[in-house]
Amino acid sequence: MTMTVIDDTIDRRPDKHDGAGGTPCEPTMIQPHAIAELFKRVDLSLYGDARRDFLAQVDLEPNRKPDKDFDAMMQRAFEDWFTFDCELDICGQTPFDIASRYLRRKLNCIGRREYTDLREVSATNRASWYRIIDANAVSGRIWLEDRAGGDVYAVHARELASRCDGTKRGTLVGRIAEARGVWKVIGTPLHLSRREDADRAHMRFCRMLGQRRPQYADLVRFLFGRDTGAWVDAAPARDYERIHGVEDVWAKLSRTEPEP
Repeated sequence: MTMTVIDDTIDRRPDKHDGAGGTPCEPTMIQPHAIAELFKRVDLSLYGDARRDFLAQVDLEPNRKPDKDFDAMMQRAFEDWFTFDCELDICGQTPFDIASRYLRRKLNCIGRREYTDLREVSATNRASWYRIIDANAVSGRIWLEDRAGGDVYAVHARELASRCDGTKRGTLVGRIAEARGVWKVIGTPLHLSRREDADRAHMRFCRMLGQRRPQYADLVRFLFGRDTGAWVDAAPARDYERIHGVEDVWAKLSRTEPEP
């Protein structure tokens, strides 16, 4: 593992403050792609099992024509699911949790506040179908209503706010998380639309999938899978704790030293 890979795993940005209350809006983050690459290098067996399980859950059309853009989108979706939703033990530890602990305790390359940021992201991240209530390019914020629970979030997302400036009834399907009191969009949204008919798509989603809160794999399957009318089985496809084990993964990470 090179130092470059380790450095690229951590998204550090200088502290900035909003114009209202002085709240820090640039907490530390580890991008899903970097975590997936980290585990791919140190535990290819775990990475491969997880990727096969994800593809089975989202049930893509096996005979689809090659499409680089679509394949790249599905790779990003897998990396998001693997990072935050692939539970490796009965306690619900994910690759994100293990990578955060590795960077703090083994490599000692993040401080206490940065580690706290990552723990908050782990605890608060949620993937859902969101209605865009408003977006303001000047403030860099987008206001999202979670269609599953009704909660409203003021999310710092300058690029998305610019793209959706003035939108009142659009849709964002993806993952958000909070750290230091600031909500951010995590990774790349699965779907983004300014169209006012987005509510009809959400109603169809609810009718097809019932009342249970959708998981990330459900969202991917509904948008891109061939069998959008079925829920993803909530039970894991394999016993990750028995086959791989958190301690085994930790041992492999611990044996992987960065180059000087």
